[in-house]
Amino acid sequence: MRSRRLAAGLSLRQLAEKASLTLAARPPAHARGGSAASVSAPYISLIENGRKVPNQAVALALADALGDDPALYRAWIAARKRADLDTALAAAETLKRLLAGPGADAARADAASEAATAPARSTTAGRGPSDMCGTAATSSPSFTRLRVPVIREGADPGEGVRPACEVLEWRRLDASRLSDRDQARLDRPFALRPGEPGVRRALGLLAPDECALVLRAFLPLATDAVYAVRGGGRVMLGRVLWNGRQLLLLPAESKSDFMVLEAGDESRLRSLILGATLAVRFEPEDACT
Repeated sequence: MRSRRLAAGLSLRQLAEKASLTLAARPPAHARGGSAASVSAPYISLIENGRKVPNQAVALALADALGDDPALYRAWIAARKRADLDTALAAAETLKRLLAGPGADAARADAASEAATAPARSTTAGRGPSDMCGTAATSSPSFTRLRVPVIREGADPGEGVRPACEVLEWRRLDASRLSDRDQARLDRPFALRPGEPGVRRALGLLAPDECALVLRAFLPLATDAVYAVRGGGRVMLGRVLWNGRQLLLLPAESKSDFMVLEAGDESRLRSLILGATLAVRFEPEDACT
């Protein structure tokens, strides 16, 4: 909001005046929730700093004054006002659709989905030593702290923000510890807890005590990457080859348990591959305070 206001050359007072005019002109039927007839500059400052969340009438008046999409503001309010779970998740999907873009914008969109279910906390996830407790972790920008569902290898999470299968646990991921390229690929992230077959198929890229963080953006395919693949009614981890007609899930070393899946075009390929994976080691939820 601050960026939009400054780009429009508006002071806090000018934005307050424009939003107040919209509030005064709007019929009561569109101003439910006990909305005020005006909004002040100090109140807008608190909103811009993330310290206040307006009601829907004020939010829509601000959207109108800034020339923004009102659907974005409606979803923001629904996600932040602790609505019922279905409403909050629907709002999160809308936020992801409206905010998703290249680079860091994609990470911010995923953080928006987290806002529907829990406030940001100090992260306790990531690969490497557990030096993420304390000041270093809590000082990271809030959009880098993602709440990631962990599911069992074999389960299919579907395509939504919240997995359609059983969630074993939720873990925090500090996305700032990922490369810029991997941050840009974060979209509806989830992690698979691999079984012994998945560890074998990963050919040394995944240790038994690590989870496979799935990055939904996976093209182009790489021969040295491990993918989460749908096949035989379950989701499996492994390396793949694609010849434009068939997708081959490669076996573990010294094994012959490969699988051939029909994939005649990129659309079919996307339906079979959930994403590329990164190995992450999650710390216990209570490791940080």
